[in-house]
Amino acid sequence: MTSTRSSRVGLAAAVAGVLAGAAWWGSGRAQPRTWDLVAPASLTLQVGQVATLEVAVPPGPGRTWAREPFRLDVVEDDAAGPGLDFKRRRWERGHAVDPDASAPRFAISLRAAALGSHEVELALLAWSCQARTCKPVRTSRTVRVEVVAPPSPDAAPAPPDAAPMPPDAPARRPRTRAR
Repeated sequence: MTSTRSSRVGLAAAVAGVLAGAAWWGSGRAQPRTWDLVAPASLTLQVGQVATLEVAVPPGPGRTWAREPFRLDVVEDDAAGPGLDFKRRRWERGHAVDPDASAPRFAISLRAAALGSHEVELALLAWSCQARTCKPVRTSRTVRVEVVAPPSPDAAPAPPDAAPMPPDAPARRPRTRAR
């Protein structure tokens, strides 16, 4: 009877150990994402205008980014046709505004070439590290760039206090003083 009892106790201890190990192992994998790709949701530009798209990549509390590989790809959705010109489409950590910063920032220069609504995908591939362990990170974010026509140079701007005329109103004549 004692051998059966001791084998049951041993089996129960083994099962408890396996469950505790599984809970410990799974807790490391179920951690929430602590990093993000910070960029504006949209930009509005005029045709021919050059602008800078600011992108920051904070690693999260207690984490750092591995030096290599660290790559940020800029991909334009060609559904509306190529309407944006980029000086560079692949950015590495050395291209950051401050490459040695814990949260690299990128100043992506672009020029609006054609009218329309364009989507730019920012795709990040990097390694997020904590203590002596690093994990691969792949994420992306979409920025909508609206390219509009520049204002007509002929049109004089209306004075700020001018009210819009109703469409059925007769044309006004200027007032004159009687002498």
